[in-house]
Amino acid sequence: MLEETRGRQKDNPSEPDSLPASEIEVLPTVFQSRGDKPDEYHVNELISALKRESALDPVSVWRCGGHTLLVDGHHRHTAYTALGAATGKELEVPVKWVQGPLDKALWAAADSTKAKLAMTPGQRLNRAWVLVTLGRFPKATEASMAGVSTSQIATMRKVKLTLGESVEDYRGWKDALRAYQGRTAGEFNEDDRQAWLEQQADEWAARMRKTFGTKLSQNTELAAMVMARYFGRNASKLAMDLADELGMEVAHPEQEEMDEEGYDTTPF
Repeated sequence: MLEETRGRQKDNPSEPDSLPASEIEVLPTVFQSRGDKPDEYHVNELISALKRESALDPVSVWRCGGHTLLVDGHHRHTAYTALGAATGKELEVPVKWVQGPLDKALWAAADSTKAKLAMTPGQRLNRAWVLVTLGRFPKATEASMAGVSTSQIATMRKVKLTLGESVEDYRGWKDALRAYQGRTAGEFNEDDRQAWLEQQADEWAARMRKTFGTKLSQNTELAAMVMARYFGRNASKLAMDLADELGMEVAHPEQEEMDEEGYDTTPF
């Protein structure tokens, strides 16, 4: 995608302090970690600020051949574009230039994301998928930039390899994974299963945070009572799985009973 863009025109070395909004090109699947749909409330706030102050903080841009690509500041750029359309006059957007190759631009986008609100699990996975499809960094670096595990990156690399040239058809990780599962039905191994569990765990943890805030995480006794009621007869299995997840050794109640009664529990 970026290689095609770079090849359309010769390099333009100029780096002005501002550009017309229409001259800044947007590739949300590459640089916008939170997807291509802006937060309309945030955009409206920025439009109001723009009306008051006539300029917002500069957006970050990167030169790709004869094109200027938006690296950071997607909501600000949307605000300039929307206000320009409403007034019938295209607005100039203050810019700061990211120097260096694509790697530098991706790092700039990643650093900006870390300084803002945390991404949702789905956004982190989509970000990781973009990095994997670009193939510019080692596994550990991709994991760090997207905030996912290295095992998740390993699974994504396997999916990319299986999908081959059609990988460009899938903008999001869920779509790519669904296509991969369709091609490899019944071939998931333990690594695939673990990566899927981690993805599900992140998504459900995010749902719980949204619903309960810190009410349960700061009151573990209450949380335990809630879980005991919710899981019913499966609560003891939950406790064992939780201990295993935390790396704690906890004897099963039946095991303690056998030890107390003097049973030989040495395996054959």
